[in-house]
Amino acid sequence: MKKSLAILLAVLILLPLIGCASGKADPEDTTAGTTPAVTDPAETTAPVEQIDPADVDNLPELDFDGAAFGMYSRTMGFFHGELTVEEATGDQLNDALYERQTAVEERLRISIEETTGSSTDAARNAIQAGDESYKLVNARNVLTVQYASSGLGYLLKDVKYIDLAKNYWYDSINENLTLAHKTFTAAGAYNLSSFDFTHVLLFNKQMIDDLSLENPYELVRNGQWTWDKFEEFGVKATSDLDGDGAMTKADRYGFVSATKQIPPCFLEGAGVLMLSKNPETDTPVFDLASDERFTTLFTELFELFYDTGLWSVSVSDLNSQDPSAELFSQNQALMMNSTFFYVQGLREMNADFGVLPYPKYDAEQKEYLSRIEGCELPLIPVCLSQADADMAGAFLEAMASYSHKHTIPVYYEIYLKTKLSRDSESAEMFDLIFANRIFDLGDTVWCDNIRDGFIRSLFNGNSRGAIVSTLKKSTNSVQKAIDSIVKGFE
Repeated sequence: MKKSLAILLAVLILLPLIGCASGKADPEDTTAGTTPAVTDPAETTAPVEQIDPADVDNLPELDFDGAAFGMYSRTMGFFHGELTVEEATGDQLNDALYERQTAVEERLRISIEETTGSSTDAARNAIQAGDESYKLVNARNVLTVQYASSGLGYLLKDVKYIDLAKNYWYDSINENLTLAHKTFTAAGAYNLSSFDFTHVLLFNKQMIDDLSLENPYELVRNGQWTWDKFEEFGVKATSDLDGDGAMTKADRYGFVSATKQIPPCFLEGAGVLMLSKNPETDTPVFDLASDERFTTLFTELFELFYDTGLWSVSVSDLNSQDPSAELFSQNQALMMNSTFFYVQGLREMNADFGVLPYPKYDAEQKEYLSRIEGCELPLIPVCLSQADADMAGAFLEAMASYSHKHTIPVYYEIYLKTKLSRDSESAEMFDLIFANRIFDLGDTVWCDNIRDGFIRSLFNGNSRGAIVSTLKKSTNSVQKAIDSIVKGFE
């Protein structure tokens, strides 16, 4: 978690540098300047900017002589998948991305050529055929791990220039991406998807006032934003508005969300993971059948959402924004699940809304923990020559380093805090959310087997009585799916 927090502290330091994304400052410069000559005793000397060396890369001067740097990136409609943009448009985030690619091209003397698509099958096939067109592939996390397990990627230790000890590589994700003590991929500042996929709670501020509920920001600050308080808020907001005796889309609810998002958001927010790792072998172990805290909290989720009536039940399996979000935009829901990417879809909503972390299980829990649903991960194709693999390493390091200093502050301060949030308190919540993020292998790399497998099936069907038996029945098949991938790493 330390690097996520370090990023936020760096952002605060770097706010005056947001304008430097235009290229007015040297990214290798470690001071803001020298102390000016003082002629007036009343004058004060300009402070020297202190920059953490872990925020700056150690790349030497490199010149790849204008080489084409082809890469393939998955792109969908619910996250920023592309690493490049076609041109500057005046939009601050778009232009920050454009300036990043231009700066990296100039620094390394390469020509970036990005191919995008909703599937990375073409890139995988190219690697298997020995085609060296792509120097880098950015794929869905589970596919990157599968490709690496099949021997399609370089070990990062065998590639020059990548320094995972730097703050622009994210420990909270990467500690779960090593398998059998081997590292083929890593998440970092070069890709916005780990920010886009961070889940948050949105709440209707006017409804809070109308229902005379406590200030949720104060509850968060005081450590009192818990499952119990969430239930209290949700129940008070739920109402049969048309008085027909049935809860329908014409009524008001405490919470809206797709079913499959509820267990991972709340369980990870309570510090409960669906898949853990054996620290000695550095391999995942599926042992939920013997995890009493998991079964206890999972059972409580059924009670919280099905028994209270506070939730507008939606079993949608869409990866895009759930249709129930319309209720929130129409002032018919107090709270809604969202990712940071989808908050932008509510910019036209008339009522003011705020942003919160998911609640802690109880007040005794130390920190608020926020779930990263996934992220795009890079793979350096094994078919490349060592020289080309090293060029890919230099590209990733330069992109991550530049992004940490210039692009992420724009995303964070302009895209999130200015464009999307409607009050200073929401901006304060962003700091807290990004400081403690959770990346659960059962929710990401083995999502199809666990979260979108039996966890979703149990919760969709309100099958609380089958939790223990389903966990026991699923243990062998899930562990087999894990071992089939781990075997490739071993």
